[in-house]
Amino acid sequence: DVSASVSFALDDVDYRQLLLVKAAANIASCDVPSINALMRSMYGHRGRCYVSYDVNTPMELVYHFEFTPTPVEQSIILSGLFPQPAGVDVTYVFS
Repeated sequence: DVSASVSFALDDVDYRQLLLVKAAANIASCDVPSINALMRSMYGHRGRCYVSYDVNTPMELVYHFEFTPTPVEQSIILSGLFPQPAGVDVTYVFS
């Protein structure tokens, strides 16, 4: 399991992905449709990915990745760059 604190030397493709995630997170709304659109645009070519929540626990979001991300992708995902509504807990599921 890759921790968000692991450092990587990024090649151009991975660095571009990091910048795109950060830029998109800065302009995206923190609602489920916007986050899903961001996830599909960034990782949709790798497999199914989406965010969900349970109406019984609306202050918790679950980011689902139905593929195995590379160590660099996982580090970007776990870095906290993806949008997260204020006061909402986030869980990441990789399958």
